[in-house]
Amino acid sequence: MTDALVRACGGFLDMLGGCAVPAEGLARLADYFELDSRRVAAAAAALEENHDLGYGGVLRLLAACLEELCGALSCCGVRRLVEVSVPAPLPLVMALQRSAASRARFSTAALLAEIFLRGLMLDSRPLDGRSCGVRRCGLNRMRERLLTAPPAGDIAMTLQFGSLCDECVKTGEGFAGKEKCVSCTLPRSGAQREALSAELLRLTARAACERLGVRLGEADIEHGLALYGRLMRVQARLALLNARAKRRPLCGNSFALAQTVQLCCFDDWEAPLSALETLAGELEGAPAAGEGRVRVYCFYTPFLRPGIDARFRANGVDLLGNAAFLSAPPGAGEDIYGLSAHVLLGVPDGRFLLRPAHGQRRAAAAAHTARALRPGLLRAGERLLGRDRLANDTTGTGRRHLRPAARGGIKDRAKAPAGTAGAFLRPFYFFIRSWNSSTESSPALARSSRRLAKVTHSRNSCSALVRLFRLRRLRALCVL
Repeated sequence: MTDALVRACGGFLDMLGGCAVPAEGLARLADYFELDSRRVAAAAAALEENHDLGYGGVLRLLAACLEELCGALSCCGVRRLVEVSVPAPLPLVMALQRSAASRARFSTAALLAEIFLRGLMLDSRPLDGRSCGVRRCGLNRMRERLLTAPPAGDIAMTLQFGSLCDECVKTGEGFAGKEKCVSCTLPRSGAQREALSAELLRLTARAACERLGVRLGEADIEHGLALYGRLMRVQARLALLNARAKRRPLCGNSFALAQTVQLCCFDDWEAPLSALETLAGELEGAPAAGEGRVRVYCFYTPFLRPGIDARFRANGVDLLGNAAFLSAPPGAGEDIYGLSAHVLLGVPDGRFLLRPAHGQRRAAAAAHTARALRPGLLRAGERLLGRDRLANDTTGTGRRHLRPAARGGIKDRAKAPAGTAGAFLRPFYFFIRSWNSSTESSPALARSSRRLAKVTHSRNSCSALVRLFRLRRLRALCVL
């Protein structure tokens, strides 16, 4: 670690304002990832281009992520570090955090390290030479790195949940040892999937408590539910505010980072929650939207490659949100294990849109959104692919699916509902309705809802969207 690296890290931290991480601490983290002063200085110069630093909430959120990462990777002494895989059943993890507050520190250090290394430091080098020829999840490779060569003390325990893939639980089992690993592999299909997952999570929580020597009490559970409820309220508020048609949306990288808090685990939750609440308050007074700009809803804005969002914005396209965080509301009366299973499995379901009381309102929302966004999608396609390329498309792939977007055809002028669920589902409805039917009949709504369920129940929503809409030439618009 050189003096030049410390100075460069100090300059980076100065851009974040009141970050509590000392320059020496950030320099040790940069040195662990073999970053030099020039890399850190270049990252500091690009920070303003890649994130909305004019919002105090964004600055505080970036600072909270760095503080959590540096604190977790320097954790030693009485409190043991527990590395939590991503995604995790956040309500249950929040309850476990409170029950073991004096003995363990829970962290998603691998995800935060990826945010630091790829999203902030703009480093795209592989973590090691072995990973160059192996197609593996970068998040699991980062977790492997932290388990095998931690920057400070060893990780005491890994808490792993195999909901998306089997590689997640195998990563920790191979390097942490059975005595240091608590794993839970969840079912991926079946009528009783959620109920079985809830019971598996109950057994997993019991095993984790036994390893840590603590007991999960009712007060801990109530605390976890309340904390998770606070997080979801501010996330819903942010989604509503960012989707307003006449206001400038938040930079795609910054909004993706804000929604990614749902995948993270913080030792001090007050820091990210207060940052998000500050950001929501600032978005209330967001400036007016620019003339002629196009909005595109993404599967997940690739904020770990922030130059992509910057390129879109430079060409007049705003990446609005992240369909990866769309889901149906949980059932009423679920305990913390049922809620955690619902959160972890990500059980978005189109069936609740078919309730008679909401049918017409959802149809109006679809009409409003399709009418507003169809011309924009055509303009965005022309900008990214080139008008001549679309006109000379001999295969018809581009024209066949862009022409309906230009024709319009939905005549319903009803305004969209202002409810939270409507705000989350309107962008997804746009993709489904744009190439489905030009009428607002109940059968058309039912077909749209069934297709929504087909997309969101898929193991790979990106591939499902591409297959459903056949936008191979435009997949960057829909499934980033």
